[in-house]
Amino acid sequence: MSKDLPLDLFLIISSLTPIINVDLLIRNEKKQILLAWRNDVLLGNGWHIPGGIIRFKETFHQRIQRVAQLEIGVKSIKYLKRPILISQCFFKGDIRGHAISLLFDCFLHSNIKLDKMKVKKPTNGALKWHTSCPKDLLATQQFCQKFFTE
Repeated sequence: MSKDLPLDLFLIISSLTPIINVDLLIRNEKKQILLAWRNDVLLGNGWHIPGGIIRFKETFHQRIQRVAQLEIGVKSIKYLKRPILISQCFFKGDIRGHAISLLFDCFLHSNIKLDKMKVKKPTNGALKWHTSCPKDLLATQQFCQKFFTE
């Protein structure tokens, strides 16, 4: 049985309360940042930091590893145990209107082969290492711009 809520129920809940998620700032030894492409009806199309909504009674560790599996395609990822940034975002509209994000500093070697990197044109879920902040970064992800200059 899936732990995911039916979409209509999720949309009701997310219109009543903030959603708490973990975001993974994944860097490699070259100081590049791994971003994923998202085609999202509510948030738009563009690059974003991989992340996911924390499920009921799920730990940070469990969600971080689940995001690594689902979005990156790796079994586990190294990360600092405390978030490096806690932020909140308010979106236009009443659905998914408020998110609280816990940003975790993660590391992944650039030589690890990721299947989702083999696309030429960005499609939903595609991955790419970035050395600078892309111009088509999702507006909701603007908080991460500063990490490209560190």
